[in-house]
Order: sequence, then structure tokens, then C-alpha cells
Amino acid sequence: MAERDDQLAAECAATVSAADSVDRAVHLIRDMLRFDHCTYHLAWTIDAKLDAPFVKSTYSETWLGRYIMRRYVNVDPVVIHGFQRQLPFFWSDLPLDPKAEALMVDAIAHGVGMQGYTIPIVDRSRRRAILSVTGHEDDPQAWLSFIDRFKMGLNEIAHSLHKMAVREIYGEDTVPLLGPREIECLIWSAQGKSHKDIATILSISEHTARGYLTTARLKLDSATIAQAVAKAIKLNLIDEPV
Repeated sequence: MAERDDQLAAECAATVSAADSVDRAVHLIRDMLRFDHCTYHLAWTIDAKLDAPFVKSTYSETWLGRYIMRRYVNVDPVVIHGFQRQLPFFWSDLPLDPKAEALMVDAIAHGVGMQGYTIPIVDRSRRRAILSVTGHEDDPQAWLSFIDRFKMGLNEIAHSLHKMAVREIYGEDTVPLLGPREIECLIWSAQGKSHKDIATILSISEHTARGYLTTARLKLDSATIAQAVAKAIKLNLIDEPV
């Protein structure tokens, strides 16, 4: 049994890696591993956990529309904990306040599944995502055992899917890893501030401000600060100035 499960998980991982889109991949995961549903959720920007998310799911359009209209994302414990935790978790272990409990009851009524399991993903660029799968088992222990059969393979699949999503959105596997100060300096530069202005705003020396902008420019493989700012906006490392 264990050998067959490992083989199935490996086959699923290979098939997902060869998929032509994240949307196709989540459907393959659901079908090959016999889950009720599979959802991949990538936070759009590095610093904003839930800003304009990229989501691909096998949930019905009826449930997705209801989820958006009722703004369930603001109370969804899977999303909230998924973007805070480092380790995978079962939905049955989540603390539920009355609003979250009402959401879960509504979700089950709309075919999401009785049980759930979520894998948080944090890449080298500090970008966060979650992969969630659901099942219909009434017995929580049966669900725990089912997940245990594919746990290692699911982790590999989650990270492979994440790389695919980054390529699908940005056209590249990774986003440059910028430090907090480099991001701050780019944000102020996008607002038209000079390195002298930035130094005053951040209470650092002009030399230090210039250094942060230079390293950010080099990491973004840009010839000028203006190009670095434009690329940072394109990669959603910083917001476009309003």
C-alpha cells in the first residue's frame, strides 16, 4: 500500500510539473489523489498578506461567488492561519470563533468537504502561498490517515505548483529578495523622493540611503533607479504610486 501511494504521489508530482497552467494543475491534483477539492492561493504582494490574491480552485463557481460576495476571506481561519503558519495543518485543529464556524458550515453545505488540510508555502523571496485539499470523510481519523498516505508527496507538489504560479504571473521562477530598507527606499523613490529626502524620512545617512537604492537596483538588474522602481512595481514588490 505505502509503495503504491508513493508511486501515485510521484506520478501526480510529475504530471503537475508538466501541466500548462495552475488551474489545470489543481484539477489534476484533485482527480489523481481523489480529493474533493484542491485550491492554490498566492498572496499578490510580499508585504500585503491578502491583497488581490491569485487563486485557482476546483470549488464550484457558486461557492467562489458566494465566498467573495460575503467577504469570507476576512474571517476564513484557513486563510488567516495559512498565511501566518510555517507548518501544514488540519482544518479540524483550527480555533473557530462564531463567524468562522458559520463559514465552515456554509462551506460544507456548498460541497467544499467535511475535512481539510493546508500546506503553507514561503519561498526565498518571502512570498507566501497555501495549498489546500478537502475530503468528504465523516470520520476525522480516516481523513488523518488518508492525508498521511500522501503527506510527503503533497509537500513536493505544493512547492512545484508554487513555482508554476510565479512563472505564470511574473514570467520567471523567482522574485529578487529585497531587504525591508531596500523596499522602503524604493517606495519613497516611487513617490519622487531623492536619496536626500529618503535619508531624512528614514532617519538614516544619505550614504546609507544611496547604498540601499543601489543594492535594490542591482538585485533588480536595472540600469537606473527609475527602472528598478518600474520593475519592483511590475513584480508587486511595491505598490504603484497613486
